[in-house]
Amino acid sequence: MSKKRLPLLLLSGFLILMSCHTKEEKKYDVASVSDSLNYIHLPEVNYFDKSWKTDNTLMYQVLQEPDNLHPTNGQTLMRLEIMQYTQGRLISTDYKTNKLTAELAEKLPVFNASDSTYSFELRKEPKWDNGDALSTDDIIFTLKVYKCVLTQNDFFKPYLDNFNDIILIPEHPLEFKLKVNKPYIQDVAVWGDISILQRKFHDPENLLGQFSISDVADKNFSGKQNQKVVDWFKNFNAGDTGFDLKKLNGIGPYLPTEWEHGQYLVLEKKKNHWTDNSSLESEKSYPQKIIFKVSADPNVNLLEFKKQNFDASTTLSVKTLAALQQDSMFNRNYYSKFTGTFNYSFAAFNMKPDGEKHKPLFNDINVRKALAMLVPYQQINDVIYKGQGIRQAGPVCSYKYNYNEKLKPTEYNFEKAVELLHSAGWTDSNNDGILDKTIQQKTVDFKFDLHIYAGITDWQDLALLYSSALKKAGIIMNIVPLDVPTFIEKARSHDFDMLMSVWTTSVAPEDFTQLWHSSSWTDNGDNYSGFGNTVSDALIDSIRYTIDDDKRNEMDKRFQRMVADEQPYIFLFNSLRRVAVHKRFGHVDMYFEKPGLLLNTLKLRNAANYVSTTP
Repeated sequence: MSKKRLPLLLLSGFLILMSCHTKEEKKYDVASVSDSLNYIHLPEVNYFDKSWKTDNTLMYQVLQEPDNLHPTNGQTLMRLEIMQYTQGRLISTDYKTNKLTAELAEKLPVFNASDSTYSFELRKEPKWDNGDALSTDDIIFTLKVYKCVLTQNDFFKPYLDNFNDIILIPEHPLEFKLKVNKPYIQDVAVWGDISILQRKFHDPENLLGQFSISDVADKNFSGKQNQKVVDWFKNFNAGDTGFDLKKLNGIGPYLPTEWEHGQYLVLEKKKNHWTDNSSLESEKSYPQKIIFKVSADPNVNLLEFKKQNFDASTTLSVKTLAALQQDSMFNRNYYSKFTGTFNYSFAAFNMKPDGEKHKPLFNDINVRKALAMLVPYQQINDVIYKGQGIRQAGPVCSYKYNYNEKLKPTEYNFEKAVELLHSAGWTDSNNDGILDKTIQQKTVDFKFDLHIYAGITDWQDLALLYSSALKKAGIIMNIVPLDVPTFIEKARSHDFDMLMSVWTTSVAPEDFTQLWHSSSWTDNGDNYSGFGNTVSDALIDSIRYTIDDDKRNEMDKRFQRMVADEQPYIFLFNSLRRVAVHKRFGHVDMYFEKPGLLLNTLKLRNAANYVSTTP
């Protein structure tokens, strides 16, 4: 999609580059969003090396596998990226313009103010794998499943609250109207994150046909009047729905054919797919096979790219890509760039702990501000980003049009941090080198756990750097690596002290509900910190329904100031994407919008058209 912050985790590329840091400052190929409006096109080279493979299989290095490939209930960015090739959506993003465009719809919908509806028309070409044409029956079924209270996708439902009903037009079977409460800033864009489901595949008995969209969305809906409906949702939400390849179905050009968990996932191009004759470049499916190869070790990735075993990546560590760019053979074989993104990294405080398992360490704003001042930002930027890192000051990426430019990033200030900690009652009363404070008549040491992603060396190294800085101030931080599902579960159930992660965003209008509305904390959503009150909630609600860009942008900036002043996060850096693509492929475009590359459009070059050369 589009435009909202997704509850999906992009594992960022922080890594301490001590091993390759020298006094001589090297120049790395860094492209920011301002360098090009939306994307970078790389022309094909005029040679085809004898060492290059000629098979049409694209080996794509990734850091982790998706949490699942469930049609509605997954939460990771890796899942979204894979499903971009297996599923279809009514709306998508034109990555070369960063504007919304129609995908399964014939054109972008038109809003009708007279009856508060959006008019949609489906394309005639899309067909499911069994030959059935995409129909309005599929659209209705899809919206029912996504909105139903029994579907375990609570993190996504707030974006659908505005949708009331779908009205069919009998004389035009490919057309329908989407009834909404009132115009909402993401009424159209949200369809870019809704994978359209084939009703006959998922619900062959049409069990949900007896209910309206409002019926299944009602909080009191249980389906118990029909045990088959209860069983259907139980099976649909079951874990194997997202892992059993036989249960996966989509209208996209690729099909998952093999999944060796923790190692790789294979997509194969479907035969005689309806997009084969499409004139749209975004609908091309040039590689016969795409293999998502899990490889998180920076040293392994360095060697694999030198041996040309990987064809592409957008998640190499900074250290790895920087080292590779100093290798002439790598540069002969690969295109590579550091590119800007709309993503930012952060560390979230638990501002509303239970008081028992997790002590009230961060409910004092002075403590939160102090810990933000103890992050060695400049050291991270110099060592990791070679001075190219862009600091993040608040909950909107600095590249975005609605960014509050008056916000200033927190800087490292040891003396001021210690002063704030002392003012909050944290002192070393027993001279053991650790700050302590009396809380509920008990002496509590300032010790806490930081949750990070397991298996990602980058996060481990960044956490160690921060831990070292905190220790100088008398604070002990224990680093706790967790797998992605456990990390998310603990974050959403408030079972943490502090966590470090990344939000991936896009150029679209901001709906702050999911990350910052207090209801998203109460309902175990993605408001991990517990930020929010009636004032901030009211502003978020107003932003959602303010269609006028100028008015909404002013409100956006007020909200950004609210968040920055409360310091629920330590805002770290705007993330750099680390992109490499083998030159045996053509049609290489690098995008600032996620996912950075469209793998389906990478076209194997014909070696016969070039004189084979060796360096």
